[in-house]
Amino acid sequence: TDYPSVQRWPNRLEKSARDNLILLINIIWSNSW
Repeated sequence: TDYPSVQRWPNRLEKSARDNLILLINIIWSNSW
């Protein structure tokens, strides 16, 4: 059986969390200079 919506949610949350983390690191990195 296939649960596409259930499988997509964790991936979407992981991607958004990863993007937010990268954005935060970029901001800190830029401010450190």
